[in-house]
Amino acid sequence: MRAALCTVVAALCAALPAAASATTASSVGGALTITAGPGESNWIALETTTSCGPLTAPCLRVGEAANLTITPQGACVLPPFSTFPAVLCPIPAAVSVDAGDLDDVVEDWDGPSAVGGGAGNDIVEGRGGNDVLDGGVGADTLIGGPGDDGMTCPPLFGPGII
Repeated sequence: MRAALCTVVAALCAALPAAASATTASSVGGALTITAGPGESNWIALETTTSCGPLTAPCLRVGEAANLTITPQGACVLPPFSTFPAVLCPIPAAVSVDAGDLDDVVEDWDGPSAVGGGAGNDIVEGRGGNDVLDGGVGADTLIGGPGDDGMTCPPLFGPGII
């Protein structure tokens, strides 16, 4: 009976969908890399702040407004207090964001960035800095800001708004 129960439990666990992996924010050598977890529809927001906890102010707060987990790596840390998932990172020389699959929103900061929306219908807002915005496959909206921005939205895979 016990062996049969273990077999049934193991079969049920194998049938469950895999949990989505957390988004990561990694600051190494002055570069900040943000990688969304697969299977997540993300809303990633970056902003400069002076509420930096153990880091020197100002720093960059990376928030996940979709209430998904963000895992800090390298020099990034969890903030002492936060009402939604976020990490704090030293001000980088440049930012790279990979929003991954599904429909995502990325609100960039006022520095240079390379933002990839990935597959899905994404909204990418460049804000300040010289940015490279790539909507990826899907019907994407790319919004530049102050600075010299480059934008890519493949016409074969979605209408895109630039």
